[in-house]
Parts: sequence; structure tokens; C-alpha cells
Amino acid sequence: MSYPRLAALTLLLLLSLLLLLRLPSPPPRDTRDWTNAFLGHRALLDRRIWFLTLMGSSMYPSLTENDLLLCVEEDPAGLRVGDIIVYLYEGTLVAHRIVGLGEGVVVTRGDSPEAWEEHRVGWENILGRVMGVLPR
Repeated sequence: MSYPRLAALTLLLLLSLLLLLRLPSPPPRDTRDWTNAFLGHRALLDRRIWFLTLMGSSMYPSLTENDLLLCVEEDPAGLRVGDIIVYLYEGTLVAHRIVGLGEGVVVTRGDSPEAWEEHRVGWENILGRVMGVLPR
């Protein structure tokens, strides 16, 4: 084999190796690509994490309407007073703060001064805990 061919082949192999090293690695098995949900920013999140857009003002000023809530499945036994949870209440998804704990039930209320109503929520209706917020 002539020297120019050997040099070209070596250069081609070297460039191929560099290209291969720069390719992104595949995501881990238990993740989902959430790039579209995060305004084009690449985000790989655990499958137990989900998001929801907040509607209403019962959590103002802590949360505002159209904020994107990042929620995680949570064992209700691990919830504490002060956590914000998402739950099903009379057919509607609600995000409120826990203000009291009972046997198999949590008591929630919104943060807004106008949010006077408390909900008693059974553990079976709790969908998850809010772990983060992306303001819109």
C-alpha cells in the first residue's frame, strides 16, 4: 500500500473515531426525552416525573397561573406539612400545600389569602408531589 493511501486511510479512521466520540450517548432506559416540554432545552427525566401547567390563582404568590409544575410520584407516607401536592378532588386536578396530616388523609389549602377552603384528601387520590416549578 502506498504512503498517501495509508495516510488517507489513517486520517479517515481518526476522523471517524472523533465523530463517534462526539455523538450523544443514548439515554438511560428509565428516562424519557422531555426536550419539547422545556422550551427546546434537552431534558432527560425519570419516567416517574411528569409535568402539568397550573391554572387558577389559589397558590398565588408561591405559584402563578401558567407555571409549569414538575411533579414526581410519591409515597403518601413520605409527605410532610408544607409539601405542595397534586391530587384529584371532585374530578379536578388540584395543586395545594399540605397544612395537616391524618391517618390515611392529608389536609390541603392554597397559599392565596383568598384560598380559605381546605380539602381533606385520601391517600388514594394523591397523584404526586411538586418537586419544581418553571415560571412562564
